[in-house]
Amino acid sequence: MPVVNLSAEERAAVNGDRWFCHLSAASRHDLLRHAVVKRHADGELIAAQGAPGDAWFACASGALRISSTSASGHQTTLTYLRPGTWFCDPALFDGERAVHDVFSVGNSAVLQVKSPQLQQILAANADLCLAVLRLQAQQLRHLLLERDDIHQQTVRTRLVKHLLSLGQAHGVPTHPHRGRVRIGLDLTQGQLAKLVRCSRQHVNSHLKDMERHGLIRIEREGLVICDADALSADAHR
Repeated sequence: MPVVNLSAEERAAVNGDRWFCHLSAASRHDLLRHAVVKRHADGELIAAQGAPGDAWFACASGALRISSTSASGHQTTLTYLRPGTWFCDPALFDGERAVHDVFSVGNSAVLQVKSPQLQQILAANADLCLAVLRLQAQQLRHLLLERDDIHQQTVRTRLVKHLLSLGQAHGVPTHPHRGRVRIGLDLTQGQLAKLVRCSRQHVNSHLKDMERHGLIRIEREGLVICDADALSADAHR
């Protein structure tokens, strides 16, 4: 079922998501029927840490940055969400305060299904209840593995892993260079450092070394992965 105010490309991103397309037709219909489209400018706060969790979200275009801020004021980026991804803060289900901030990266379109409507949809669609549990479990697994990586992997390995992940989720092929992919997010080295959990100086040093070895190119339009296989091998050297 089309959602008003979404472009054909945005509808395709939402409908093509692997998690969403495996739902029953009734669940997909009900979610889209109750979804409201919100458009956000680059850097705009969409949902705030400490606020009540009141909506189930889907990124339709652009990208979303999920982050958290410690009591001391240190901000950590947890992940960047690509178009098609459905997500929510745990506060939506446990009644506590939200543990994450959600920011728009570039201009984004976001679907929101408010909590009262979502509860009705869940009550009417048993398959959606199980699917939401699986999705929440997958996202929790991802965060726990990220936490383990901080202690078990070097900064270089973590940086390479995140570059490859960003290239896969947000990559734009660069022509005429076959095999090269530009990360389609306007990320500063400071933002990469928050994602990798290290200093900006460490990120800068490793990026320059990767560029010297022909693995990446640092261009004004964005960072380009020149050879994903070679970059992956670099993480295990």
